[in-house]
Amino acid sequence: MNCRAHQETGLAMWQAYAALEKAKTEQLLRLKYNQGVRLARYAMNSKYRNSVPAALVRIVQGVPPYLIVLDREGRDDEALRYRQSGFQVLQLAAWIAHRINEYNVVKFAASLAVQLSENDFTEPSYWAQQIVKEIADPDERADAEQFLSRAQARKSGIEQDGDTPPLTSKFMKTWLRPSVFRSVNQITPSQGCSTLG
Repeated sequence: MNCRAHQETGLAMWQAYAALEKAKTEQLLRLKYNQGVRLARYAMNSKYRNSVPAALVRIVQGVPPYLIVLDREGRDDEALRYRQSGFQVLQLAAWIAHRINEYNVVKFAASLAVQLSENDFTEPSYWAQQIVKEIADPDERADAEQFLSRAQARKSGIEQDGDTPPLTSKFMKTWLRPSVFRSVNQITPSQGCSTLG
């Protein structure tokens, strides 16, 4: 966010510093994500893979907020690579979870798949609907379908009962627009935080 805010100010030193910090953060994110994917590959071949599905879903859980940043900056190729890779990890997690009847993991994987889908990459949304239909237990399937419909509504920007504002993509896109950064930049320390609300 600092990088975005300082792009508008014209202070070259702060622009360079913010760009450097952003590059460091993105490098750390890539390293952690790639480490998680490597662990997923190891887990796939492990005899203890029954305990792995929830951990695999957690690897992908941090990707959607980063995708918003990538989409906002027009880095579509990189965003697509993260979407595809995250989708593969979710498919693996759901495949394992189905075999051990761990339906909560299937629900979370389907929910995250909806968040990974985009106009040019709709396969995760279609997969999420199919994987939920494959749940054998009727009560669990009904719960998963409701969970999935809430995730799809959130993806469309419709808040659900019990949501906190950051859960909706509408909220995130609102707070990531440049005009918000300009207004935050113009606040002086003497004004305090009361002017933000």
